[in-house]
Amino acid sequence: MFESSYLIVALILGFGCFVQSLIGFGLAIVAAPIMLQVKPELVPATVSLVAFLLSTITTWQYRKGLSLKGLGYAFVGRIPGTALAAIAMIYISATTFAIVMGLAVLSAVVVSLVKIDLQPNNRNMFIAGFLSGLIGTTTSIGGPPMALIMQNSEATNLRANLSLFFWFSSLLSLVALYMTGHFTEIHLKAAAMALPTMLIGNLIAYRIAPYIDKKWIRYGLLVLCSVAGGMSLAQGLGW
Repeated sequence: MFESSYLIVALILGFGCFVQSLIGFGLAIVAAPIMLQVKPELVPATVSLVAFLLSTITTWQYRKGLSLKGLGYAFVGRIPGTALAAIAMIYISATTFAIVMGLAVLSAVVVSLVKIDLQPNNRNMFIAGFLSGLIGTTTSIGGPPMALIMQNSEATNLRANLSLFFWFSSLLSLVALYMTGHFTEIHLKAAAMALPTMLIGNLIAYRIAPYIDKKWIRYGLLVLCSVAGGMSLAQGLGW
């Protein structure tokens, strides 16, 4: 039972890596709520570690699309957001995690359905970075704020810049988690077991990305996120 649960986690993370490699974000949105049902002790550290490894790969794959304009402000905003999250994690219970996770995912779905024109100026990038640090460190779901700000970017630029930001933010989150005792050997083991599925998911996505209509991928992701977010919220509320 112990090993089978890790296998399930590896498959979940592999699928999350496929989604993120394909559209630019989504690993934590897909994987974290489901992992909370299977192995809650692995959230958020294992997800953050896998996100760090995946972002390293995707940043290199889409390096020609990198454009650092504005990202510096997002990086700066990420630092105080992560620090605040590290302090909050000392007082947040597992039940609260589940509620926050569910609300974060469902909020991301709502935001994705509402056409909000937010320009990636310096102020908005700083705010998005701060919110990403706050949410991402506590729940591992830090993608939606940045994805919303950069949603109108060209596909290659979107993947490249989000990957670089997630690489930086995941590294900060891992440091914060380690310092607060939430990143241990068990998280390393789970991430190591998920490495093959992560690589497979990334490779498949990288190969088929130019041929897939992102509209249908987006619809499928929103449905999956709604179900996963609802499950997480229900668990936290004891329903």
